[in-house]
Amino acid sequence: MKTLTYYTLDVFTQTAFTGNPLAVFVDAQGLSDQQMQQIAREMNLSETVFITEKAGDAAWSVRIFMPQGEIPFAGHPTVGTAVLLDYLKWLPEGADNLVLNEQVGPVPIVIERGADSVKATLRSAVTPTYKASHLTAQSVSEMVGLASDAVVGEPWIGNSGVPYQLVQLSNSQQLESVQLDLAAWRAHLGADAVPDLCLFVADKANQTIHMRMFCPACGVLEDPATGSAAAALVGSLALRNGWFGTWQITQGAEIGRPSLIEAGTERVGQENIVSVGGHAVVVARGELMLPK
Repeated sequence: MKTLTYYTLDVFTQTAFTGNPLAVFVDAQGLSDQQMQQIAREMNLSETVFITEKAGDAAWSVRIFMPQGEIPFAGHPTVGTAVLLDYLKWLPEGADNLVLNEQVGPVPIVIERGADSVKATLRSAVTPTYKASHLTAQSVSEMVGLASDAVVGEPWIGNSGVPYQLVQLSNSQQLESVQLDLAAWRAHLGADAVPDLCLFVADKANQTIHMRMFCPACGVLEDPATGSAAAALVGSLALRNGWFGTWQITQGAEIGRPSLIEAGTERVGQENIVSVGGHAVVVARGELMLPK
């Protein structure tokens, strides 16, 4: 029987038992796709990371699985894995830059070490894009239990590695009161190529966003902190509205897992660069006994 070592972390937080939980298997070389998927279902977290090989002095190849399938990129697994690598002292001495090779491509990350915490900031490997959504204010209202006039403008699909349905609401009170109607979600998004629904309220004057993200299709009703959705959101806000700069994004308080994501977009030459960062804390270390 083979034994695999894993760690769990809480990501986009500096406090254990808040933020978004993550499992990282540090010795996953040789595992099959089926084994990784089975383990992700067993862990039953929104994402589980498998470090499959060392790819350079400060580079590692990783795979990311949700309970219902593999994904090419995700924010909290990337941030959490980078913080764990620093915690394990796997980076070269004095190094504060590393790369995680994910399905979207190489994702560069910068580590910032504080007295009592470690922060990791990634640069998205995918240039942000957006396009119109088939959703309307009426279809959104049916899914989330709000009046249609709570929706600001037209919903759209943003993508900085993973696509999301993005819907702006008028105020945080409306966002906090959202109750996802699964039957209505199935009717409008259940068979859609982009089924994940991200609702948000933006305060441009203070560069703050309050966000909630629902993904029943991937086995997670509501996610407490979604870095890839933050990347899609700030990237598309820059393209649609010209809203560049760094945003402080709060998420997860409604489900008892308050989280803080820092995400921004800057123009470098002809390219829009999206970054996502946050803290993470190591919570546990364990071993999984893999059946033969």
